[in-house]
Amino acid sequence: MSAAQREKIQQLGFWDSDVSAPKHDEITMWAFERAEDLAKRYVKFRGEAWFEKHSCAVGEQWPIDWVKRLHNEFPGLEEPPAKRSKLVVRREIEAVLREREPEYHPRQIPRNQRILGYADVLLHCVGERLSASKLVSSSEPPGWDVYDSDFRIVVEVKSVLPTLGELMRQLNLYRQSCRHIVLIAPDDRYADVLAEQEVLFVKYQP
Repeated sequence: MSAAQREKIQQLGFWDSDVSAPKHDEITMWAFERAEDLAKRYVKFRGEAWFEKHSCAVGEQWPIDWVKRLHNEFPGLEEPPAKRSKLVVRREIEAVLREREPEYHPRQIPRNQRILGYADVLLHCVGERLSASKLVSSSEPPGWDVYDSDFRIVVEVKSVLPTLGELMRQLNLYRQSCRHIVLIAPDDRYADVLAEQEVLFVKYQP
């Protein structure tokens, strides 16, 4: 890499040469059209730890076991309110990824932060946390509480995989802006390694 190229990366973030490949656009649009499915697959991929933090279940119904647990903890609860069926509320193509501020919130726009790169597709998601509560001093029955849980998912597209080292350097750089990453490529040779790094791999199959 030349000095001029390194300077460009420092100024504009990670420069992904794969973006100029026609196949890259094809895969990007494939991912864009499947945004909801990718978000739900990512939530399932993260498993119990994700559920404990976000309580955002996939599907149109609250998890039965979770609802039973709350009913047991708060006798007298009625049926829970309806659940939002979709996770993805907005999709962006080639979205700018900036370094997070210390107290960064997904709905805030980081100000004057270094550009790290560009998300081929950035998914803005809103999950819902289902809980219940009862005022100790009240004779009213317990009630349901539903909280929004915002998060973003970076979808990185590769028409041709680079070396594993190059790939992980790019993804780890992007994690300074967004921790949640899905990689899509026709070549699945790194799928198991990526899973250990908490990156969901999805094989491109047109």
